[in-house]
Amino acid sequence: LKGQDAAVFKGGFKLSGAVGTFATDNLEVVANGGDIFINLDNVEGVTAETIDIRNTVIDGFSKSVIYASNTADKFDIADITFYNVVVKNQGTGQGVFDLRNGRYGSFTLEESTCTGGRDFLRIDAPCVINAVYVKNNTLDNLNNPANAGGVLCVRATPTTYEVTGNIFANIVNSISGRTAAMKPKMKKNVWYN
Repeated sequence: LKGQDAAVFKGGFKLSGAVGTFATDNLEVVANGGDIFINLDNVEGVTAETIDIRNTVIDGFSKSVIYASNTADKFDIADITFYNVVVKNQGTGQGVFDLRNGRYGSFTLEESTCTGGRDFLRIDAPCVINAVYVKNNTLDNLNNPANAGGVLCVRATPTTYEVTGNIFANIVNSISGRTAAMKPKMKKNVWYN
């Protein structure tokens, strides 16, 4: 979906089956009572070459920006990219970027601004993922609920896991509160509380 003239879309997306490429560009997506922006949770599973979200405002979802449950290993996605997105008014129902099972080539969050939410980045141990990049973002007031697992809760074992050039502001909980969470290669990040 490509928006023009400040296009606003109300609600989220539930993907299933063979998707090919799913992309948004120049769009504002308002939850309108919804809980998940991109929901991969279904009995068929999801295969995709790319999920590519660019220049998109994601506003007011009560649970996740993207979610793949831990019920079955039915997700096979080559690349997930969020570039120049704004995530705001995010709820605390579950992880903001929440992948609990499946196979992924890479996950990238870049040049984005994110505020609120619970476990900010959650990629659980059953996931097989090659690379995780969190770079050049402004990340504000993340992971505030006491029951949260941390800002970066990656328990999968990616070959490459880099957190670079981000501004972390008003972080009151731990970076990684769960046991067995991977430690990213961190460089050139700024912390402000």
